[in-house]
Amino acid sequence: LGLDIAAVQRERPDAIGVVLGGHGITAWGTSSDECEARSLEIIGRAQSYIDEHGRPDPFGSMVPGFAALPDDERLERAAALFPVLRGLVSSEHRQVGHYDASDVVLDFLARERHADLAALGTSCPDHFLRTKVRPLVLDVGPRAPLGEVVERLEALAAHYRSDYRTYYERYATSDSPPMRGADPAIVLVPGVGMF
Repeated sequence: LGLDIAAVQRERPDAIGVVLGGHGITAWGTSSDECEARSLEIIGRAQSYIDEHGRPDPFGSMVPGFAALPDDERLERAAALFPVLRGLVSSEHRQVGHYDASDVVLDFLARERHADLAALGTSCPDHFLRTKVRPLVLDVGPRAPLGEVVERLEALAAHYRSDYRTYYERYATSDSPPMRGADPAIVLVPGVGMF
């Protein structure tokens, strides 16, 4: 990509940066301040375009029963799920977890297209090493009994591992590095957050 970006800069001296499909943006300048200003200009222009041409609900309408739990209930559910999830994503290697219950995450997980969009996976192959191709997405609402949620997560994690092994074996070549493990790296829990 670096050589392609250099070619754009050479061939288009008036350009301030490029938008790379699946890789974000790259901007340049004679100083870090100018580079930052140009990055913000590109982002601002993209936001203006989205504001003018985008759909009001790009992730679909709200799914009944998938809205974010109130703070105290959400934190209680997250605390109950965290050790379970850590065990499920640590079947081969011990993992340390992180929990994100930001408004954008919770809103996305409450929308009707969240599962389909998450299944598309990451658009940047560089991220596969840390995030895997796609997250594990819980398909039960946040008010389901904890035992039912845990049982479903166990089944989804087993299916995820099987799918990931199949994916790796399908695309591995004789000089591919060994598989880093088949456990999910990201788990999305509607109404609760991202782990």
